[in-house]
Amino acid sequence: MSIATHAFITPCYPADFERLKLQCESMDKMAQGDWRHYILVADHDFDQFKEFNGGRRSVMKESVLLPKWLKPIRKPFRKSKSWVWIRMNFGKPLWPMSGWHVQQLRKMLIARHIKEPNLVFSDSDSFFIRPFSVDRFMHDGKLRLYRKPGAIGAAKFPSKHMQWVKQSGSVLGIAPENFPANDYIENLVSWRRDYAIAMIDHIEKTARCDLVSAMGQYRTFSEYQIYGSFIDRVLRPTDQPGDSRQLTQTYWGAGELVSQSMDGFIHGLDDNQIAIGVQSFTQTSIDLLRQTYLGMAAKLR
Repeated sequence: MSIATHAFITPCYPADFERLKLQCESMDKMAQGDWRHYILVADHDFDQFKEFNGGRRSVMKESVLLPKWLKPIRKPFRKSKSWVWIRMNFGKPLWPMSGWHVQQLRKMLIARHIKEPNLVFSDSDSFFIRPFSVDRFMHDGKLRLYRKPGAIGAAKFPSKHMQWVKQSGSVLGIAPENFPANDYIENLVSWRRDYAIAMIDHIEKTARCDLVSAMGQYRTFSEYQIYGSFIDRVLRPTDQPGDSRQLTQTYWGAGELVSQSMDGFIHGLDDNQIAIGVQSFTQTSIDLLRQTYLGMAAKLR
């Protein structure tokens, strides 16, 4: 298998299966350049997702990435098919981890298991609506870092974002950042693979344990906030320039989008944005998302 310049990384789970299909279809049509796509799933979901294997795309089981002692079990007393990940040996005690926590760990640890130098994380509930080259993630030949200076604490960000800022300092063994703090969280986030490995090494050295054991001490955390803080406050390189432009137009609303509200949402796109993200918890119809994609794609003919 040849090594591409860019690796798109998408963690996924069964509820987003149809949204992932739409993302893959749009990526194959819109993405230009030298890229591969890695889909990260739990072992117990692999059979459902294995159809995506082939060509530029690989489905990767979490057992390849996570330590053998971290195992998923069904949540007790739940009718839903929910899982929780727990330690199955006598190491450092961990908080039980949800799928959301484990998705972040998969995204961090994949840097140790692939060779592509540039990683681009794309949520499974987003899809591409304009042609783009992977060079869009570069700035003067250097990989961009999404950074919105002084955004957290200066605007109406949820309190959990402020908590993530504080925890990033703790995880990295540095003083908490003053507010307002930089925001590094977006739907298309790019990391340098070698810097991601350096971040993991730094966390493990600071915590004196493996990454999963270190992160398992926290009930909540943000991998994007940790990486951004590592780049700006620990590594301080000169070759991952910051960029505050959001490449994805994202809907975080409390209710589902319908045709009329989708039209208004699309109208808000700016010329720089190449993707749409509609959070799956909004229960927006996959049929409407596909209709929107096909409508945008038809305009390109």
